[in-house]
Amino acid sequence: MVGRLLSLALLGAAISGCSTPCSSVCNKLLECDQLGFGTVSDKECELDCAVQQSSYEDDEALDAAFEAYKSCVMEKSCEELQAGACHDSDLFAF
Repeated sequence: MVGRLLSLALLGAAISGCSTPCSSVCNKLLECDQLGFGTVSDKECELDCAVQQSSYEDDEALDAAFEAYKSCVMEKSCEELQAGACHDSDLFAF
């Protein structure tokens, strides 16, 4: 399943040539009060996202997984996100 998601993410990125911006992902995550981000600012979230994204530049699989994660966040509801719908243990230790 994860392998299929990664393949679809790679195909989508290759076809569209664009990725989900960190600013959009952060806006979505910070709007979900039940996720408990409380005092995290949009700029702090965007910086953390950009740093994480750049750390995967040399690893195609992790880069694709992070793009799939960002796409997933945009597609899921806050309730689904809280339930762990987009969690990927390869990207996040906990």
